[in-house]
Amino acid sequence: AGKRPAVLANSLNALAFVEYAAPQPAPSPLPAMRTDAGRTPLFVHEQGYRKPSPKGIGVFNPRRVKGGDGRHVTIADVEYSWQINHEDLKIPASAYVGRLGKDPFNTDHGTAVLGELVAIDNAIGVTGLVPAAGIRLAPTVTPQGFSIARAIGRATRVLDRGDVILIEQQAAVCGGQCGDDQVGCGPVEWNQAEFDAISTATALGITVVEAGGNGAVDLDGPACRGRFDRARRDSGAIIVGAGDPKTRARMSFSSYGSRVDVQAWGGSIWTTGYGDAFNPGPARRRYTSTFGGTSGASPMVTAAVAMVQSALIAQGYRPARPRKIRQVLTATGVPQRGPDHIGPLPDPHAALEELKRQGAAWSTATTEAIAAAE
Repeated sequence: AGKRPAVLANSLNALAFVEYAAPQPAPSPLPAMRTDAGRTPLFVHEQGYRKPSPKGIGVFNPRRVKGGDGRHVTIADVEYSWQINHEDLKIPASAYVGRLGKDPFNTDHGTAVLGELVAIDNAIGVTGLVPAAGIRLAPTVTPQGFSIARAIGRATRVLDRGDVILIEQQAAVCGGQCGDDQVGCGPVEWNQAEFDAISTATALGITVVEAGGNGAVDLDGPACRGRFDRARRDSGAIIVGAGDPKTRARMSFSSYGSRVDVQAWGGSIWTTGYGDAFNPGPARRRYTSTFGGTSGASPMVTAAVAMVQSALIAQGYRPARPRKIRQVLTATGVPQRGPDHIGPLPDPHAALEELKRQGAAWSTATTEAIAAAE
Protein backbone atom coordinates (compact mmCIF):
# COMPACT_ATOMS: atom_id res chain seq x y z
CA ALA A 1 0.00 0.00 0.00
CA GLY A 2 1.23 3.48 -0.86
CA LYS A 3 3.85 2.28 -3.34
CA ARG A 4 3.96 3.96 -6.74
CA PRO A 5 3.21 1.40 -9.51
CA ALA A 6 6.57 1.94 -11.22
CA VAL A 7 8.54 1.45 -7.98
CA LEU A 8 6.57 -1.70 -7.15
CA ALA A 9 7.15 -3.05 -10.64
CA ASN A 10 10.91 -2.51 -10.29
CA SER A 11 10.90 -4.33 -6.94
CA LEU A 12 9.08 -7.26 -8.50
CA ASN A 13 11.52 -7.34 -11.42
CA ALA A 14 14.41 -7.74 -8.89
CA LEU A 15 12.95 -11.09 -7.81
CA ALA A 16 14.51 -14.10 -9.53
CA PHE A 17 11.21 -15.87 -10.16
CA VAL A 18 9.54 -12.82 -11.80
CA GLU A 19 10.07 -12.64 -15.53
CA TYR A 20 8.57 -9.19 -16.11
CA ALA A 21 6.40 -6.68 -14.23
CA ALA A 22 5.13 -3.29 -15.46
CA PRO A 23 2.41 -0.81 -14.53
CA GLN A 24 -0.84 -1.14 -16.43
CA PRO A 25 -1.17 1.84 -18.81
CA ALA A 26 -4.06 4.30 -18.51
CA PRO A 27 -7.15 3.41 -20.57
CA SER A 28 -7.13 4.40 -24.23
CA PRO A 29 -10.28 5.60 -26.05
CA LEU A 30 -12.81 2.88 -26.81
CA PRO A 31 -12.82 1.61 -30.41
CA ALA A 32 -16.47 2.58 -30.90
CA MET A 33 -15.85 5.87 -32.72
CA ARG A 34 -13.01 7.26 -34.79
CA THR A 35 -12.91 10.81 -36.07
CA ASP A 36 -10.99 12.15 -39.04
CA ALA A 37 -8.76 14.98 -37.80
CA GLY A 38 -11.36 15.91 -35.16
CA ARG A 39 -14.29 15.97 -37.58
CA THR A 40 -17.67 15.00 -36.13
CA PRO A 41 -19.01 11.77 -37.71
CA LEU A 42 -22.31 11.62 -39.58
CA PHE A 43 -25.11 10.06 -37.48
CA VAL A 44 -28.04 10.34 -39.90
CA HIS A 45 -28.11 6.57 -40.38
CA GLU A 46 -28.92 6.29 -36.65
CA GLN A 47 -31.99 8.56 -36.92
CA GLY A 48 -34.64 5.89 -37.39
CA TYR A 49 -37.41 8.46 -37.03
CA ARG A 50 -36.38 9.93 -40.39
CA LYS A 51 -37.44 6.71 -42.13
CA PRO A 52 -40.99 6.28 -43.54
CA SER A 53 -43.72 5.11 -41.19
CA PRO A 54 -44.67 2.78 -39.61
CA LYS A 55 -41.05 2.67 -38.39
CA GLY A 56 -40.90 6.41 -37.90
CA ILE A 57 -42.50 9.69 -38.87
CA GLY A 58 -40.27 9.93 -41.93
CA VAL A 59 -39.25 12.89 -44.05
CA PHE A 60 -40.24 14.29 -47.42
CA ASN A 61 -37.63 14.20 -50.17
CA PRO A 62 -37.70 17.88 -51.26
CA ARG A 63 -36.68 16.82 -54.77
CA ARG A 64 -39.92 14.85 -55.01
CA VAL A 65 -42.14 16.87 -52.68
CA LYS A 66 -41.70 20.56 -53.31
CA GLY A 67 -41.36 22.46 -50.04
CA GLY A 68 -41.08 19.23 -48.07
CA ASP A 69 -38.03 20.44 -46.16
CA GLY A 70 -40.14 22.99 -44.27
CA ARG A 71 -38.79 26.09 -46.00
CA HIS A 72 -42.17 27.87 -46.15
CA VAL A 73 -42.94 27.53 -42.43
CA THR A 74 -41.55 29.01 -39.21
CA ILE A 75 -41.54 27.08 -35.93
CA ALA A 76 -41.44 28.81 -32.53
CA ASP A 77 -40.00 26.68 -29.72
CA VAL A 78 -41.46 27.63 -26.33
CA GLU A 79 -38.98 26.61 -23.59
CA TYR A 80 -35.28 27.34 -22.77
CA SER A 81 -31.91 25.53 -22.56
CA TRP A 82 -30.69 26.17 -26.09
CA GLN A 83 -27.10 25.97 -27.35
CA ILE A 84 -27.73 28.11 -30.41
CA ASN A 85 -24.11 28.01 -31.59
CA HIS A 86 -24.06 24.21 -31.72
CA GLU A 87 -22.10 23.13 -34.79
CA ASP A 88 -25.18 21.42 -36.26
CA LEU A 89 -27.60 24.31 -35.57
CA LYS A 90 -25.90 27.74 -35.86
CA ILE A 91 -29.06 29.70 -35.04
CA PRO A 92 -28.65 33.50 -34.93
CA ALA A 93 -29.39 35.47 -31.76
CA SER A 94 -32.07 37.33 -33.75
CA ALA A 95 -34.21 34.17 -33.47
CA TYR A 96 -35.07 35.05 -29.87
CA VAL A 97 -38.55 36.40 -29.20
CA GLY A 98 -37.93 38.17 -25.91
CA ARG A 99 -34.86 38.01 -23.69
CA LEU A 100 -33.80 34.76 -22.10
CA GLY A 101 -33.50 34.97 -18.33
CA LYS A 102 -31.38 32.77 -16.05
CA ASP A 103 -31.65 29.24 -17.39
CA PRO A 104 -32.87 27.00 -14.54
CA PHE A 105 -31.34 23.86 -16.03
CA ASN A 106 -28.67 23.61 -18.75
CA THR A 107 -28.07 24.03 -22.47
CA ASP A 108 -29.19 20.57 -23.55
CA HIS A 109 -32.98 20.18 -23.60
CA GLY A 110 -33.77 22.90 -26.10
CA THR A 111 -30.67 21.95 -28.09
CA ALA A 112 -31.95 18.39 -28.46
CA VAL A 113 -35.39 19.62 -29.55
CA LEU A 114 -33.90 21.90 -32.20
CA GLY A 115 -31.72 19.08 -33.49
CA GLU A 116 -34.78 16.97 -34.25
CA LEU A 117 -36.33 19.88 -36.09
CA VAL A 118 -33.70 21.91 -37.92
CA ALA A 119 -30.24 20.37 -37.53
CA ILE A 120 -28.32 21.36 -40.65
CA ASP A 121 -28.29 18.99 -43.63
CA ASN A 122 -24.52 18.62 -43.93
CA ALA A 123 -21.83 15.98 -43.70
CA ILE A 124 -21.66 15.82 -39.91
CA GLY A 125 -23.89 14.96 -36.96
CA VAL A 126 -27.63 14.65 -37.41
CA THR A 127 -30.12 16.22 -39.82
CA GLY A 128 -33.42 17.74 -38.74
CA LEU A 129 -36.75 16.56 -40.09
CA VAL A 130 -37.40 20.03 -41.55
CA PRO A 131 -33.91 21.53 -41.86
CA ALA A 132 -35.02 24.49 -44.00
CA ALA A 133 -37.79 25.67 -41.63
CA GLY A 134 -37.45 29.03 -39.91
CA ILE A 135 -36.90 29.00 -36.15
CA ARG A 136 -37.93 31.44 -33.41
CA LEU A 137 -37.05 30.90 -29.76
CA ALA A 138 -39.67 31.99 -27.22
CA PRO A 139 -38.19 31.64 -23.72
CA THR A 140 -40.55 30.95 -20.86
CA VAL A 141 -37.87 32.22 -18.47
CA THR A 142 -37.22 35.93 -18.98
CA PRO A 143 -35.90 38.75 -16.77
CA GLN A 144 -39.57 39.35 -15.84
CA GLY A 145 -39.91 35.81 -14.47
CA PHE A 146 -41.44 32.53 -15.63
CA SER A 147 -44.55 32.54 -17.82
CA ILE A 148 -45.51 30.02 -20.49
CA ALA A 149 -48.55 32.07 -21.56
CA ARG A 150 -46.41 35.15 -22.14
CA ALA A 151 -43.98 33.16 -24.29
CA ILE A 152 -46.85 31.73 -26.36
CA GLY A 153 -48.24 35.25 -26.85
CA ARG A 154 -44.88 36.60 -27.99
CA ALA A 155 -44.47 33.70 -30.42
CA THR A 156 -47.96 34.26 -31.79
CA ARG A 157 -47.18 37.89 -32.61
CA VAL A 158 -44.27 36.98 -34.89
CA LEU A 159 -45.87 34.04 -36.72
CA ASP A 160 -48.35 33.74 -39.60
CA ARG A 161 -51.09 31.34 -40.66
CA GLY A 162 -49.57 27.94 -41.29
CA ASP A 163 -46.68 28.41 -38.86
CA VAL A 164 -46.25 26.21 -35.78
CA ILE A 165 -45.74 26.77 -32.05
CA LEU A 166 -44.11 23.90 -30.15
CA ILE A 167 -44.70 23.95 -26.38
CA GLU A 168 -41.87 22.02 -24.70
CA GLN A 169 -43.16 22.49 -21.16
CA GLN A 170 -45.42 20.55 -18.81
CA ALA A 171 -47.46 21.41 -15.75
CA ALA A 172 -48.94 19.88 -12.61
CA VAL A 173 -52.39 18.62 -13.63
CA CYS A 174 -55.35 16.85 -12.03
CA GLY A 175 -54.07 17.30 -8.49
CA GLY A 176 -50.56 15.99 -9.21
CA GLN A 177 -47.31 17.53 -8.02
CA CYS A 178 -45.10 17.45 -11.15
CA GLY A 179 -41.90 17.55 -9.12
CA ASP A 180 -38.43 16.26 -9.96
CA ASP A 181 -39.82 12.76 -10.55
CA GLN A 182 -42.31 14.26 -13.06
CA VAL A 183 -45.21 12.25 -11.59
CA GLY A 184 -48.41 14.22 -12.14
CA CYS A 185 -47.07 16.21 -15.11
CA GLY A 186 -49.43 16.86 -18.02
CA PRO A 187 -50.30 19.38 -20.73
CA VAL A 188 -49.81 23.04 -19.82
CA GLU A 189 -53.28 23.99 -21.07
CA TRP A 190 -54.61 22.69 -17.76
CA ASN A 191 -53.89 26.24 -16.59
CA GLN A 192 -56.32 28.83 -17.91
CA ALA A 193 -53.71 31.41 -18.94
CA GLU A 194 -51.96 28.87 -21.17
CA PHE A 195 -55.28 27.57 -22.51
CA ASP A 196 -56.29 31.09 -23.52
CA ALA A 197 -52.93 31.83 -25.15
CA ILE A 198 -53.06 28.58 -27.14
CA SER A 199 -56.67 29.22 -28.18
CA THR A 200 -55.69 32.65 -29.49
CA ALA A 201 -52.85 31.20 -31.56
CA THR A 202 -54.97 28.46 -33.13
CA ALA A 203 -57.78 30.92 -33.86
CA LEU A 204 -55.23 32.92 -35.88
CA GLY A 205 -54.34 29.87 -37.98
CA ILE A 206 -51.15 28.91 -36.11
CA THR A 207 -50.93 25.22 -35.27
CA VAL A 208 -49.88 24.55 -31.67
CA VAL A 209 -48.19 21.27 -30.74
CA GLU A 210 -48.19 20.60 -27.00
CA ALA A 211 -46.28 17.96 -25.06
CA GLY A 212 -48.64 15.62 -23.21
CA GLY A 213 -46.35 15.42 -20.19
CA ASN A 214 -44.32 12.65 -18.56
CA GLY A 215 -46.50 12.21 -15.49
CA ALA A 216 -48.40 9.01 -16.45
CA VAL A 217 -51.66 10.89 -15.84
CA ASP A 218 -55.00 9.55 -17.09
CA LEU A 219 -56.38 12.79 -18.49
CA ASP A 220 -59.89 11.24 -18.58
CA GLY A 221 -59.75 10.45 -14.86
CA PRO A 222 -62.15 12.06 -12.37
CA ALA A 223 -59.36 14.12 -10.81
CA CYS A 224 -59.08 16.06 -14.08
CA ARG A 225 -62.64 17.37 -13.67
CA GLY A 226 -63.36 17.26 -17.42
CA ARG A 227 -60.73 19.88 -18.26
CA PHE A 228 -59.39 17.60 -20.99
CA ASP A 229 -62.84 16.72 -22.36
CA ARG A 230 -62.62 18.02 -25.92
CA ALA A 231 -66.39 18.50 -26.10
CA ARG A 232 -66.24 20.95 -23.18
CA ARG A 233 -62.84 22.59 -23.54
CA ASP A 234 -60.76 22.48 -26.72
CA SER A 235 -57.86 24.87 -27.32
CA GLY A 236 -57.32 23.53 -30.83
CA ALA A 237 -53.80 22.30 -29.96
CA ILE A 238 -52.37 18.93 -30.96
CA ILE A 239 -51.43 17.11 -27.75
CA VAL A 240 -48.67 14.51 -28.10
CA GLY A 241 -48.03 11.30 -26.20
CA ALA A 242 -44.86 9.22 -26.05
CA GLY A 243 -44.97 5.87 -27.86
CA ASP A 244 -42.52 3.01 -27.93
CA PRO A 245 -40.45 3.37 -31.13
CA LYS A 246 -40.85 -0.33 -31.91
CA THR A 247 -44.41 -1.12 -30.82
CA ARG A 248 -46.30 2.24 -30.85
CA ALA A 249 -47.70 1.37 -27.40
CA ARG A 250 -47.73 3.98 -24.65
CA MET A 251 -44.47 4.33 -22.79
CA SER A 252 -45.16 3.97 -19.07
CA PHE A 253 -44.38 7.58 -18.18
CA SER A 254 -46.54 9.22 -20.85
CA SER A 255 -49.77 10.90 -19.87
CA TYR A 256 -52.69 9.55 -21.87
CA GLY A 257 -56.41 9.82 -22.59
CA SER A 258 -58.89 10.81 -25.26
CA ARG A 259 -57.50 14.36 -25.44
CA VAL A 260 -54.09 13.05 -26.58
CA ASP A 261 -54.22 13.29 -30.36
CA VAL A 262 -51.12 11.59 -31.69
CA GLN A 263 -47.88 10.01 -30.56
CA ALA A 264 -44.26 9.88 -31.65
CA TRP A 265 -41.06 8.30 -30.42
CA GLY A 266 -40.60 8.56 -26.67
CA GLY A 267 -37.01 7.31 -26.58
CA SER A 268 -33.89 6.25 -28.51
CA ILE A 269 -33.72 9.60 -30.31
CA TRP A 270 -30.43 10.68 -31.85
CA THR A 271 -30.08 14.45 -31.82
CA THR A 272 -27.89 17.36 -30.73
CA GLY A 273 -26.88 17.92 -27.11
CA TYR A 274 -26.05 16.06 -23.88
CA GLY A 275 -23.01 14.12 -25.16
CA ASP A 276 -23.77 10.51 -24.24
CA ALA A 277 -23.35 9.39 -27.89
CA PHE A 278 -20.50 11.69 -28.93
CA ASN A 279 -18.62 14.13 -26.71
CA PRO A 280 -15.29 15.49 -27.93
CA GLY A 281 -15.42 18.22 -25.30
CA PRO A 282 -17.19 21.50 -26.11
CA ALA A 283 -20.97 21.63 -25.59
CA ARG A 284 -21.39 22.84 -29.17
CA ARG A 285 -20.17 19.45 -30.47
CA ARG A 286 -22.13 17.05 -28.28
CA TYR A 287 -24.75 14.54 -29.46
CA THR A 288 -27.13 12.12 -27.76
CA SER A 289 -28.76 8.83 -28.68
CA THR A 290 -31.13 8.71 -25.69
CA PHE A 291 -33.33 11.81 -25.90
CA GLY A 292 -37.00 11.03 -25.33
CA GLY A 293 -40.13 11.59 -23.28
CA THR A 294 -43.02 13.61 -24.62
CA SER A 295 -40.28 16.23 -25.09
CA GLY A 296 -38.73 14.02 -27.77
CA ALA A 297 -42.05 13.02 -29.31
CA SER A 298 -43.45 16.54 -29.72
CA PRO A 299 -40.76 17.87 -32.12
CA MET A 300 -41.46 14.94 -34.46
CA VAL A 301 -45.14 15.85 -34.63
CA THR A 302 -44.21 19.52 -35.03
CA ALA A 303 -42.01 18.58 -37.97
CA ALA A 304 -44.83 16.53 -39.50
CA VAL A 305 -47.10 19.58 -39.33
CA ALA A 306 -44.39 21.85 -40.73
CA MET A 307 -43.49 19.62 -43.66
CA VAL A 308 -47.16 19.16 -44.65
CA GLN A 309 -47.96 22.87 -44.38
CA SER A 310 -44.80 23.86 -46.25
CA ALA A 311 -45.56 21.39 -49.04
CA LEU A 312 -49.12 22.71 -49.34
CA ILE A 313 -47.85 26.28 -49.66
CA ALA A 314 -45.18 25.28 -52.18
CA GLN A 315 -47.79 23.52 -54.30
CA GLY A 316 -50.09 26.52 -54.49
CA TYR A 317 -52.44 25.82 -51.58
CA ARG A 318 -53.10 27.80 -48.46
CA PRO A 319 -52.04 26.06 -45.23
CA ALA A 320 -54.61 23.89 -43.51
CA ARG A 321 -56.39 25.26 -40.45
CA PRO A 322 -55.10 23.92 -37.10
CA ARG A 323 -58.13 21.76 -36.32
CA LYS A 324 -58.14 20.38 -39.86
CA ILE A 325 -54.51 19.32 -39.84
CA ARG A 326 -55.04 17.81 -36.38
CA GLN A 327 -57.99 15.80 -37.66
CA VAL A 328 -56.16 14.62 -40.78
CA LEU A 329 -52.96 13.63 -38.94
CA THR A 330 -55.10 11.57 -36.58
CA ALA A 331 -57.20 9.98 -39.33
CA THR A 332 -54.27 9.02 -41.56
CA GLY A 333 -51.73 7.96 -38.91
CA VAL A 334 -50.46 4.47 -38.18
CA PRO A 335 -52.67 3.05 -35.36
CA GLN A 336 -51.27 2.73 -31.87
CA ARG A 337 -51.02 -0.51 -29.96
CA GLY A 338 -51.93 -1.12 -26.35
CA PRO A 339 -54.92 -0.04 -24.26
CA ASP A 340 -53.98 3.45 -23.05
CA HIS A 341 -54.91 6.05 -25.65
CA ILE A 342 -52.06 8.16 -27.05
CA GLY A 343 -53.27 8.20 -30.65
CA PRO A 344 -51.62 7.09 -33.90
CA LEU A 345 -48.15 7.81 -35.22
CA PRO A 346 -48.51 10.53 -37.87
CA ASP A 347 -47.81 9.67 -41.50
CA PRO A 348 -46.99 13.01 -43.20
CA HIS A 349 -47.16 11.51 -46.70
CA ALA A 350 -50.68 10.20 -46.16
CA ALA A 351 -51.76 13.42 -44.44
CA LEU A 352 -50.57 15.58 -47.34
CA GLU A 353 -52.35 13.46 -49.91
CA GLU A 354 -55.56 13.44 -47.86
CA LEU A 355 -55.53 17.21 -47.45
CA LYS A 356 -55.05 17.64 -51.17
CA ARG A 357 -57.74 15.08 -51.93
CA GLN A 358 -60.26 16.78 -49.68
CA GLY A 359 -59.34 20.19 -50.98
CA ALA A 360 -59.07 21.07 -47.29
CA ALA A 361 -56.25 23.57 -47.71
CA TRP A 362 -57.47 27.14 -47.91
CA SER A 363 -57.60 28.59 -51.38
CA THR A 364 -56.66 32.22 -51.85
CA ALA A 365 -60.31 33.13 -52.34
CA THR A 366 -61.34 31.35 -49.14
CA THR A 367 -58.63 33.07 -47.14
CA GLU A 368 -59.62 36.46 -48.48
CA ALA A 369 -63.27 35.77 -47.64
CA ILE A 370 -62.37 34.78 -44.07
CA ALA A 371 -60.20 37.87 -43.66
CA ALA A 372 -63.04 40.06 -44.91
CA ALA A 373 -65.48 38.42 -42.48
CA GLU A 374 -63.10 38.96 -39.57
